[in-house]
Parts: sequence; C-alpha cells; structure tokens
Amino acid sequence: MKKGLKMLAAAVFLTVMASMGFLTAQEPPCCPECGRPAKMEKKMDGKMDRDMTKMHEKRVDNLVKKLGLSADQKAKLDEIFKNNAEKMKQNRDKMKEEMKAKMDEINAQIESILTPEQKTKFEEMRKEMKQNREKRMNKKQGKGTPDKE
Repeated sequence: MKKGLKMLAAAVFLTVMASMGFLTAQEPPCCPECGRPAKMEKKMDGKMDRDMTKMHEKRVDNLVKKLGLSADQKAKLDEIFKNNAEKMKQNRDKMKEEMKAKMDEINAQIESILTPEQKTKFEEMRKEMKQNREKRMNKKQGKGTPDKE
C-alpha cells in the first residue's frame, strides 16, 4: 500500500512537471532578461546580481561577436535587456504562483480519495519531499546542510 501511494504521488508529480514544460530537453535561458529560471533568484548577498550581470554581459558579447553588431547596436541591446528584466521577473513569479496553485489543487484531489491513515502518510511524504528539496537547494547555494542532533 505504501509503495502504491509513493508511486501515485510520483506519477502525479511527473505529470504536472511534464505538462508545465519542466521535463523537456530545452536549454535554459542564460540571463534574467530572457527568462533565467527563478531558482537563480534565491542566491544571497548580491551574488545573484553579479552572476546575472555576468551572464547578461556574456550574452550581449556573444550576440555582438556572432552578429557583428556595432557599438550603437550593442548599447541598444543592453537597453532592451535592462528594460525587460522586471517584466521577465514578474512573469517568472506569476508562473511560480500558478504552479503552486495547481499542485495544491492536485494534492487536494489526491487527498479526497485517501483514507485518514493514507492522508497522514501522504502529508508525511510531502513534508519529507519538501525537506529534501530544501536540502538540495541549500547544497546548491553552498549553505551546506544543518547537522542533525
């Protein structure tokens, strides 16, 4: 029974992720102006700003080199990215909210078919998945994992 519940949860999760485009083999955009994944925004102490600026500069330099842009075109390209950065951030934030709402809806549907004991186990599974996700994010951001005592 426990294995079946885990399989159901995994199937739902993968279905949602695939339907939202997270499991496709697309190359992620390279900077916030062009839709850099939201997870990059969680870096602390200004590092994200430096990283995004560096990526933005690389992208502009790449376009200048490959397209043979003039200095005037380069300046206009920089301005285009800067003018659209906030809108792209808002779009990412909106998508994140929509994903959370959809996952909440799916979880409510799953819970509606479970027994009280299964609901308890399902909540425990969700908490465990959240903790694992947080550990991975902390590790990626160089924070390490808290010691268990």
